[in-house]
This record gives sequence, C-alpha cells and structure tokens, in this order.
Amino acid sequence: PEVPSFAKAPAAVICQPINDPPEYGRMLELELVRDGFVVLTFDWRGRTSAENRQLLHTNTQEAIRLDVAAGVKYLRSLPEVDPHRVMVAGHSVVGTLAVDAGLADPTLAGVVSIGMEADVSPDQPRNLLWAVGLYDEFRDLGRMRRFFYQSVGQKAPEGVTVGDFARGTARRLDVSPTADHFTE
Repeated sequence: PEVPSFAKAPAAVICQPINDPPEYGRMLELELVRDGFVVLTFDWRGRTSAENRQLLHTNTQEAIRLDVAAGVKYLRSLPEVDPHRVMVAGHSVVGTLAVDAGLADPTLAGVVSIGMEADVSPDQPRNLLWAVGLYDEFRDLGRMRRFFYQSVGQKAPEGVTVGDFARGTARRLDVSPTADHFTE
C-alpha cells in the first residue's frame, strides 16, 4: 500500500484460475491494495514448456497447493504484514483450492471462493466468502446456495454476513447479478 493504513497490514494471496496469467485478478488486487492490504499474486508453476501443468497430468493439484502455501508463508515473513491477518482468495478450480488452504491452515484469517464450491463445515475454514455470478454456467446459484447453507449450518440470506469474524465463523454468499463464470 502507498500509505499504510495499519501498523501491520493485512495481506491476501490472490489465486487466478490455473490457465490464466497473474494479471487476471488485477482489479481485485488493486482494490485490496487501496484498502491497505499487501497483495501477492504469482504465476503458477508450469508456465515453461518443461513444466507445462496441463501436460504433467500428475500432482497438479498438489503443486498448486504447495504454491498457495508458499505464498502464505512468504507474506507472513514480511515485516509489514500482520501474520494473523493473511487470507487466500481463488477463482474457479482454485476457489476450491483456496478452501483447501483454509482447511489445511486454520490460522488463515479468511478464505474467498469465487465461482466454486467445496465441502466445508460451519467453523472451518475460518471466515468464508462465497462469490458467484448469476449467470455462472458451471456453478448455478441453487448449487452455490446449498453449499453456502451447509457452511452456515442453516438457510441464511445472501449478501449478509452471518457468524462471527472474531470466532472465525463468518460466512457470506454474494451474487453478482451480471456476471458469468469468466467475469466473476
């Protein structure tokens, strides 16, 4: 951030879909930076012909999980970052992997899963935001609602945070009324 808003800044690892470049999430990243976050985005391993993740066919998800964990570890090592306020956000398949990161590391402050569901409980991962486009052609709103309700433990309204941030049980489902899966 240009002007620090916090003594120690919150931070986010932003994970674009695995077939897209790091610039994919630029608008979200810039918004978070304006809000005082330190943001890390990176290019997934596999961008060189020797590492093509689409051709590896083995351990792709494990490699991605290791990349996310390395990003979290790096942010926590920065002196300007509050290591207790690091979160992970992911879109598409990586939205599920963001949830996996939150389940694997219960000290993450929160998780954002854009356009993808995952099995969760009302208390794990900590502070979960589900986001989906009304016109998502892969994850329809009914399906996302069912996963949201499961994560809350009951039916809950969209666009309203339920639960408690301090206890890590905050949950929310936001629906973009104009987005499809690729524009979420």
